[in-house]
Formats: sequence, structure tokens, C-alpha cells
Amino acid sequence: MPSQSNVIENKDIDARWVKKRGELFYGYKDNVEICNKTKLIRNYTVCAANRHDSKETERVLTEPPKEAHGEPAWLDA
Repeated sequence: MPSQSNVIENKDIDARWVKKRGELFYGYKDNVEICNKTKLIRNYTVCAANRHDSKETERVLTEPPKEAHGEPAWLDA
């Protein structure tokens, strides 16, 4: 049986559980802003799976490059 210190050392303390559509998920969530014209990633965040999308969307979209202002944004649910 592994010692308690080994279990703690191997545990990802930043990942979280979330229940979505009745299914449990453990880990992280990526939020990405992509340029509609070039298809290149402009900005991104990685957060725990249980963090609400609206909080990360604000972080991703508040610091876009200057040429991104005025372009439409699409979000998935």
C-alpha cells in the first residue's frame, strides 16, 4: 500500500470534478479565442473543470488584440 505522502505527491490538487448532463468529469477546461479570418489562436485560458464558463469568457475576451475589436464572438454551450 502506498504511503500517504506518495498519494499526496501524485495528486493533481488544481483539477476539479464537475457534473455535466448527468456525467462526472475530472480535470481542466480550455477556453480559446480564435481569429475568424486567420484561424489562429489569439488568447486562451486553462482552468479547473468546475469553473463556470462565463468567468473564463470574460478573461479571454477582455484582452484581445486591438484588431479584434468590433468582430463578432461565438460561444458554445
